[in-house]
Amino acid sequence: EWHSYSATTAEKLVVERATVTHLDFLNVEESKARREAKTRAALKAFYDALGGDNWENNDNWNTDAPLNEWYGLYCDYEGHLLGMNLRGNNLSGDVPVEIGELTHLTYLDFNYNRLTSIPATIGALQDLYWLNLDGNQFSEFPESITKLVNLQLLCLNNNRFTSLPASLSNMKGLTGLLLYENELTGEIPEVLAELTNLNTLFLGNNKLTGNLPTWISQLTNLVNLALEENQL
Repeated sequence: EWHSYSATTAEKLVVERATVTHLDFLNVEESKARREAKTRAALKAFYDALGGDNWENNDNWNTDAPLNEWYGLYCDYEGHLLGMNLRGNNLSGDVPVEIGELTHLTYLDFNYNRLTSIPATIGALQDLYWLNLDGNQFSEFPESITKLVNLQLLCLNNNRFTSLPASLSNMKGLTGLLLYENELTGEIPEVLAELTNLNTLFLGNNKLTGNLPTWISQLTNLVNLALEENQL
């Protein structure tokens, strides 16, 4: 009887554990499906807002194809969207608020498009470490990106802004800041003194004046400093 009871009990435990495991699997799959649906909805909004029908390449966008088969998207093995490389792809307009839904992003390359603004919701992308916005149409420094406190590399060469916001000081994780070919005027902005992790700072081809500031010595990690084609 003892052996019979133990066997029956063991069988019940196996069944119960198998049921729990199956339910856990279903919950994970359901969660994964919800996450992917949310990601696809955000990407559709991105496509619509930035003239996706007129992009140079929009292969598989807004189709049922796996996301890592959509042009310019990179996902991990679990399906998280980690990166977008849409450089020189004729994106045009204001990046929509839905960008903030793509919280697993680690890098964005939107250089040489025609972007004009970045929404505050980009601040939700706290895993983002690499952002390239070279060659767009920002007439003001996109202050919303100063919420990206974990960003390491920021490229904003060849835009049209004339000054830097005080909130740039929040971005203390930056190791590279590239601001070539803008329209920065006046003395070298003192807010840069707060970015003590910088090893690369490019300010060439602007309209800066004055002398090299004494606070530049505070940037003890600085290795690459470019100031050519200014009025210094």
